[in-house]
Formats: sequence, structure tokens, C-alpha cells
Amino acid sequence: MSKISISRRAITGSLLLMPFTGLAQASGDPSSYDYSDTREVVGLVQDAAHMLATQGTAAFDEFAQPGSRWRHGTSYIYVFTANGDCLFNSGQPGLVGKNLADYRDVGGRAVVRELMGIAASPDPNADGWVFFLFQEGNVLTPVWKIAYNAKTTLPDGTVVVVGSGRSSLKTERSFVIDRVDEAARLLERAGRNEAFKAITDPASHFNFLGSYIFVLDTQGHALVDPSFPNMPGRDLSSMTDAIGRPYVRELLSKLEKGDTASSLFFWRANPNDVPQRKAIYARKVNSDGTDYVVGTEYMLPTPLWMK
Repeated sequence: MSKISISRRAITGSLLLMPFTGLAQASGDPSSYDYSDTREVVGLVQDAAHMLATQGTAAFDEFAQPGSRWRHGTSYIYVFTANGDCLFNSGQPGLVGKNLADYRDVGGRAVVRELMGIAASPDPNADGWVFFLFQEGNVLTPVWKIAYNAKTTLPDGTVVVVGSGRSSLKTERSFVIDRVDEAARLLERAGRNEAFKAITDPASHFNFLGSYIFVLDTQGHALVDPSFPNMPGRDLSSMTDAIGRPYVRELLSKLEKGDTASSLFFWRANPNDVPQRKAIYARKVNSDGTDYVVGTEYMLPTPLWMK
């Protein structure tokens, strides 16, 4: 089986600081995404980055205008320096002037350090997606927020990261592939013990958007299964979906012929619920002479023909 060699647009940092490994691989080309609202956010942030590069902090006045493309509803622009200082945030102006390098979301994720990782990249056009839990408005419970971020340089030479997020964005297939492939790279590079510890950490970026990373052996036995952490080794190969389809067996069969595989299945949260469509993506990886299956399940928010 071939080694995993997936290019990234940014540097990988030390395991302690992890300045960039927590980010989903991004593309600054809006057309590379499946959903129109994702493309809109990418275009917005790219345009903001260009304005900052040409106008500097004078662009803040325009970013702050209510009802503009930069500031409407719960959508707004924020700007951070390379060391975590908040330069601008029209959604939460009270944060401006504060150093938020140690800020963590309610799940323990070091959100601003991920932005600092983008700034630390040698790529002048580095970018990345950050997923975090956010207390939005008067909503009782935190919601997942998806934020696109881009590095740019102000006319005075200051390196900054500009971004914008939404709680309404759909899960792009590229988000899922990136998380799974990163977990597979970690398992391949660091070995089973270190990788399993990182993958099962609830504050890690492997717990994202209501999904999590699992690891199976090639026979379908669960080695890492955050949904049932107290049932290691359970056999998933015979599992069927809401219409009786043996989707795990189908996935394993596909992985006998290639290093990656996807499968669709129908899922019910409760027995009387209408079945919902879910997808599963997995990658086969070898670590210390043993083959593993690393993957995740995720909801399909809407048919692709309803983009």
C-alpha cells in the first residue's frame, strides 16, 4: 500500500503547539466547493484579504457597516495578528485589543492558536478552515461554527489573518476527507498509541461538526470508537443500515481494492424517525506493519443537485 502523500497549503507544527494541524485543508478557489454558501464565505474572506493588503486598517470602516456584505445578521469579519491579538471584530467589538491566544471554545479547542498557525505559515496565501463550538445569540446550547480564514499582509508589513464564519454552513466532503486523511497520516507517522490518544481526545480537531474519527481493523472490529468508548473490539462488519444494507461490509470490500472508499447509508436516530442519508469515508493505512481502516460518518445535508 502506498504512503499517504497529500499536500497541504500550510506548515505542520510541533505536536505540542500544533499551529496548523488543527485546520481543515482549504482552497482559496470558491468553485472548488460543493455548496453555494461555502463558496460565498470563501469569496467574502478572499475579498477582505485583498482589501486589507491594499487599504490596511482603513478597510475596517467598511467591514463595520451594518447591512453590508461584510456585516449582516450573524455574519461578520474578524482580523487577528500573528500572536493572537484581535485587531477587528464587528460581531464582538469588546474583543478588539485583547490577546486571545489562549482562548478555547466550550469543547476545549484552541481556536485562536489555529489562526496563529495560518499566520506562521511560510506561504503568503495560507488559508484554512476552523470548526468550533460557539454560543450564538440567545441560543441555549452552543452550535458548531465553520470559519474560513486567510493570511494577508497589511501595507505596513503586519501579517494578519482575516476570517468569517457561519453556523449554517453544510459539511463539505472536503472537510471530511481532510480530517480522515490527517488522522491516517498521524497513525502512519506516530504509531498506534500516540494516534489513538489524539483521536479520542474530545478537545481535538478529530471531533468536529458532530462527527468523530473511528479506527477499525481490516475485519471490521472497532479499535477506536468514540460513540461506544466502553465497547472496544466490537464487530461492526455485520452492521446494517435502516433499510438493511450491510454498509460496513461494503466499505471493507471496497478497501480491499483501493486505499480509500466511500459508502452511503440510511440512518435513524430513533426507531420511529424517517431515515436520513449519511455517508461514510475511510482510508486504509499501514502503521508498524499492521493495516488499519480510519474513517468517519457524516450527514448529507442536501442532495448535491440542490446546491
